[in-house]
Amino acid sequence: MSEKMKALIVYSSREATGNSRKLALGVKESLGEEFDVCNAADAPQFSDYSLVIFAFGVYHGWPDGDIRACMKRISRQNVGIMMTLGAWPDSEHAHNVMGRAEGLMDSCRVAGRFICHGRLDPALIERMKARKPGDPHAWGSERAERVNAAESHPDANDIQKAAEIFRSAWEKIKAPKATDFTERKAVLIAAFGTAQGNASAAYDNIEKHVKLANPGLPVFRAYTSGMVRRKIAASGIHIKSVAGALNDLVLAGFNSVKVITVQFMAGEEYHKMRRDIGAFNNSALGFKKIEITPPVLNTADSLQPLYEAVLSAIPAERKSSDAVVLMGHGNSHGRCDLSFIAAAYEFASKDPNIFLGTVEGRPDFEAVRSAMLAKGIKKAYLIPFMIVAGDHAVNDLCGEEPDSWKSRLESGGITCIGVLKGLGEFDAFAKLFAL
Repeated sequence: MSEKMKALIVYSSREATGNSRKLALGVKESLGEEFDVCNAADAPQFSDYSLVIFAFGVYHGWPDGDIRACMKRISRQNVGIMMTLGAWPDSEHAHNVMGRAEGLMDSCRVAGRFICHGRLDPALIERMKARKPGDPHAWGSERAERVNAAESHPDANDIQKAAEIFRSAWEKIKAPKATDFTERKAVLIAAFGTAQGNASAAYDNIEKHVKLANPGLPVFRAYTSGMVRRKIAASGIHIKSVAGALNDLVLAGFNSVKVITVQFMAGEEYHKMRRDIGAFNNSALGFKKIEITPPVLNTADSLQPLYEAVLSAIPAERKSSDAVVLMGHGNSHGRCDLSFIAAAYEFASKDPNIFLGTVEGRPDFEAVRSAMLAKGIKKAYLIPFMIVAGDHAVNDLCGEEPDSWKSRLESGGITCIGVLKGLGEFDAFAKLFAL
């Protein structure tokens, strides 16, 4: 049997009760060697398994903490849920918790579900009994009935029922799958977007190179920014969101899509986009196959090709004594700081007169300006370290206002020449997305 065709039971269990551990070990014993079992704190890579079953107790209306962490890191796999709780298993509360558990794994396919009673921690029972009348968790006859009913669970009958559910689910997963999938593929370029008409030339150039790299495939475009989409819609230009574009592709009969990520790094917009795409990563509701390309600044290995692409944006007349100032966007919460710092270090190690700063985050403008003044720089080329030359490039970088980078550098005696083109307008950079 291949390693892929194995199942895993992951449990999180409180020491005082051991409910989920008992259930998990019992189901494992019943189902045999095709099933591994482990504590959530020691969970291996889930991608090694064809089915992952999560066994947990309920605390404050949610799966236990260790299991929640596991659920958040699994994606696009077959999963199962085994839940124990002090409330009645068929109660609205139980079904709400089950829904929350499934919501943590929204890109996964739930192959089986099981809910049963689980005995309560004696210390918790004592705290309930100590509550004042009128408290929603105070002791009473109805609560006493539920606690007493849960005391002997999970029992042998619970374990047998759970084992039957997941044995059936496992047999379906192992059954040979039909191989008559005929791929109908499209390419979707997913970019932040721009409301500046001239700036869209960068996206047009990227799209040209993406089409050259994917001959015969239809290529579509989506913007992740709702603000940009609303602005351009007022002028009669309608570009869908990523979710909207994917929905159109599903309705048009496409079953496979390559999403080209037109972003510098895996920041906030990138993760929002991945969440939107996750809703379609289900063969019953969306696509049988989804491929998402990484941002251009993704790993240490991506720094060299990015540097070479940036060189193509530097005017040929630039002398080695002239500075090149690159303005990136950044993030005010510092989420992208390390990526920008790594890029700044890489570029400076190859050309000490290339300086990279950000509008928000670090390295900031003051760090760039101080370094330039310390070196006695007299002339600088200002280039947006951005895919499109939008508002930040036009105003914050090269604007005539006193607080623009150009004005502030010129006040220090540095002559500035603006290069108002997004990097996407240069072929060497656009080709980084042509995957």
